[in-house]
Amino acid sequence: MPLAMLQSGYFQGGDPLFDYSRLGSTIAHEMLHHFDSHGIGYNQTMYQTSWVSNSTLDSFEERTQCLVDQYFSYYFPEVGLYLNGSQTLDENLADNGGLRQAFKAFRTLVQQGQVDSQSTQYSQDQLFFISYATAWCSQESEAYLENLITNNAHPPARVRVLGTLSNMEEFSEAFRCPIGSDMNPKEKCAVW
Repeated sequence: MPLAMLQSGYFQGGDPLFDYSRLGSTIAHEMLHHFDSHGIGYNQTMYQTSWVSNSTLDSFEERTQCLVDQYFSYYFPEVGLYLNGSQTLDENLADNGGLRQAFKAFRTLVQQGQVDSQSTQYSQDQLFFISYATAWCSQESEAYLENLITNNAHPPARVRVLGTLSNMEEFSEAFRCPIGSDMNPKEKCAVW
């Protein structure tokens, strides 16, 4: 991870709500790459080998197909392109799993009384998700966006927020999103 992530815009130190949503989800994201569609083919000593059973691999592929299909549906009208869900699969796996793990760790701290939110407008869960989303604030030029969609394994920032949050039941509950809405689809994708 880049050391720059320990700067105050991304990491506060001592603020679990802010730190777990941003840095915590990023750390978990990077760790989960060891279990993505490429990482799953390597053992603990980094030798390429099949270390999971065929039934586990079949289940993994079935669950990842949900993400592939979901991310293929994201359209960017400003450049007239759909995202390639196969191309971005490993990043989508890591984003979804990373946020899910960071949220679980955050909720453990909340239950232990170690999180003190000063907001009267938002719940602790809502602030966690808002903090995660604002970490991805960006302004992409059309040329950059087209290049990213066409050539990069990372999806555009807005999809890293919308796709990931729409797969989390906890997000839908925190913001009371109606079932069947864009941010609370009836079918959610979860691999980890």
